Amino acid sequence: NQLYGLQIVNIPIKHYEEDYYKIEVFNRGITDEVKTSYVRKQMEPHSAFSIEQMKTIELIYKGFTSKEIAAMLNKTKAAVYKLNRKILEKISNCFEIEFGNVCQAVGFYAHCFNIIQV
Repeated sequence: NQLYGLQIVNIPIKHYEEDYYKIEVFNRGITDEVKTSYVRKQMEPHSAFSIEQMKTIELIYKGFTSKEIAAMLNKTKAAVYKLNRKILEKISNCFEIEFGNVCQAVGFYAHCFNIIQV
């Protein structure tokens, strides 16, 4: 299926909800959950990361080494390397770019999205 049109409607969201906006893709007037999920992931790639991965991304961005990150997260270095591989894979897939290492990927990601607390 091809997307023939995209309409973005700004509807005020109740103050108690976390999101500033909602994204829904409709197919013949009915919400298409599969396409909605796909579009959300493309517009909000940080939603694809676990909390642990986001913490690791922040620490990588701040310049910490894998050994230091392992100590901060109470993990082994091997576990941090595994997190790094998953982060690199997710960022590479999101942007369809091959990065040399996780530091380059995180730097690019941080430049595109202002979600990392410095």
